[in-house]
Amino acid sequence: MERKWASNMLLNIIQSEIDKLGVKINLDEDYKYWHGIDSHRKYLEKQIKEFMLSSDPILITCFSKKDDKLSQWRAYGQDGYGVAIGFDLNKIRLLQDKKNNINVKDVIYNEKKQVTEISKAIKQSVKHMKELFNEDLVRISDDFNEYFTEEFDAFCEVIVDKLEPISCYIKNSAFIEEEEIRIIYDSGLYSEVQRYEINRYFKDIKKVDKYKINPIRFCSKNDMLVAYSDINFNDFISENIITEIVLGPKSRLKEDDVFYFLLSNGYDGYNIEVRRSKATYR
Repeated sequence: MERKWASNMLLNIIQSEIDKLGVKINLDEDYKYWHGIDSHRKYLEKQIKEFMLSSDPILITCFSKKDDKLSQWRAYGQDGYGVAIGFDLNKIRLLQDKKNNINVKDVIYNEKKQVTEISKAIKQSVKHMKELFNEDLVRISDDFNEYFTEEFDAFCEVIVDKLEPISCYIKNSAFIEEEEIRIIYDSGLYSEVQRYEINRYFKDIKKVDKYKINPIRFCSKNDMLVAYSDINFNDFISENIITEIVLGPKSRLKEDDVFYFLLSNGYDGYNIEVRRSKATYR
């Protein structure tokens, strides 16, 4: 749904944003690509549809800035019987790593800010096309607008590529109360993966700061195979990466038992606050 949300936003603003950049193209003009695709907009929509159907996995871990919210307990906390584990955000942000395509992002719910993000992507894509124009020694025209029109398919490839990461951290404003922060990991796995690349995805362990990113595995969930990759943070345990634990409003756990459990697993239970939810179902 987030891919759909981002795609719809792109389609709604792309003509006006291209116009602002001084590119003269009417996305709805008659332009034959092939049967049924008779305009630039329809071609872009086709590319977006393929993007929507893509199964190349981008792996996401979701956190909330809210430690004790009733709606979150109901949706994600075993209907109040579970616990909320509080992590040190500064240590989570150490996972940010361009080399391994890992981002730590605050989810954007404000539509004006979302438009800004997508506008940046459009601007970068047009810039890419201008670079191609300047480098192309056998270009079809010395007029950039004509070149852009004739090479619009290349522009679509670029903008869809840029839309993918954006769709991982923009979300319908109806979810604003979740106040999410996400770890986004694009492993680069793709459906045409070659034999010589297999170890890179399914055997190799990647290191980011003191974290270890384990190889991709699969689990069965809701009658589907779902890709995941565990993040090993053992080397941060002694640095109190976990700062607090909130027991759900229906939790039967005792604070002392959680304290002993933490100690038995190598955590400094003396510096991890364990408390009960203030929410109530009554």
